[in-house]
Amino acid sequence: MKKIMTVVNPISGNINKTEICNHIEKVNDGRFSISFFKTTGDNDKEKLEKEINKDEFDRVIVLGGDGTIQLVASVILDKNIELGIIPCGSSNGLASNFNIPENRKKQIQLALGDKVQEMDCIIVNDQVCIHITDLGLNAELIKHYEKSRMRGKTAYIFKSFFTLFQADYPYDFVIEINDKKIHRKGIFLGVTNFKDFGMGARINPEAKISDGFFEIVIFKKLSVKGIIKTFFKTTHLDNDNIEHFSVKKARIICETKPINMQIDGEFVGKTRELNVKVSEQKLLIAH
Repeated sequence: MKKIMTVVNPISGNINKTEICNHIEKVNDGRFSISFFKTTGDNDKEKLEKEINKDEFDRVIVLGGDGTIQLVASVILDKNIELGIIPCGSSNGLASNFNIPENRKKQIQLALGDKVQEMDCIIVNDQVCIHITDLGLNAELIKHYEKSRMRGKTAYIFKSFFTLFQADYPYDFVIEINDKKIHRKGIFLGVTNFKDFGMGARINPEAKISDGFFEIVIFKKLSVKGIIKTFFKTTHLDNDNIEHFSVKKARIICETKPINMQIDGEFVGKTRELNVKVSEQKLLIAH
């Protein structure tokens, strides 16, 4: 019998997870041995790692957003444990890129299903990144969003306009690739392995999730109209204002001052330097 741990973030997305957990057990109907782990925000990684190491789990199912998935991935990446996703965050970027349906029953069926797809992870300053790390305007937005009591897409839109008019941009970036230094100015520099941004806009159309490469994406400028576009799926942003570099390894330096940074929807703080590479191990996604 396969052993599955379900990791539940009780506060993500303002969604009650109890009913979802009950439905997982109902659908399972004794096929799998399922245990549950709730995050608390207090040493979650250490506690989860301890629980994972107690038993030989075949799969971990996440009820949360990208931040919770990133937490789980950082624990299981080198353990050959599969990952199932039931998106329950304010922004579910990874789930969107895997085209996971909005219907809960179908999400649970996929999370418990047999189909698995490989994906590369990105290691950013020794931290695992499963969707996107960025410097600049979006990290500023996430900082303001985390301080707000508002949640959901409406809150993101409101905070986006606030951030656009308050942030101290453009920023100066130096990108080192194979001993070559590339100087660029921009409002946002992202490191990602996927096509779509958190809310669905397509920023990296040539991305392939398991080819051993990731992309550095630079937004040179962005208008109010451009910000609104980022909240709609299938939107293609103006390529004249976006530049891409496909790499396996890079060093990114914030040339003039430290810049705000986020990883998978979680605000990290200000930094001057990113050392980025593709992970040696691939993550196995139930899909």
